[in-house]
Amino acid sequence: MSSPSKSGSLFYLTQDNRFIIKTVKKSEVKVLIRMLPSYYQHVSRYKNSLVTAFLGVHCVKPIGGQKTRFIVMGNVFCSEYRIHRRFDLKGSSHGCTTDKP
Repeated sequence: MSSPSKSGSLFYLTQDNRFIIKTVKKSEVKVLIRMLPSYYQHVSRYKNSLVTAFLGVHCVKPIGGQKTRFIVMGNVFCSEYRIHRRFDLKGSSHGCTTDKP
């Protein structure tokens, strides 16, 4: 499925809904790798954290093709618990306006 986001990232959901694969830019990979030590500390300390589980960062380049970078994450919506409310949490409200009330 394609993303409605401005980044144009592609999202893939595994058949069992447990994992999400998202294409990312090189700059996003750099940010993720830079925050990895703090992230690891957090998820090690708080075993039941609701922070998205990043499981891998990968890059593939087919012969004669372009590099595609992607991350593999746990799907927080794949749960034994009923999800009664969802929020779209972003770090910025820049460019996130609407004419609808």
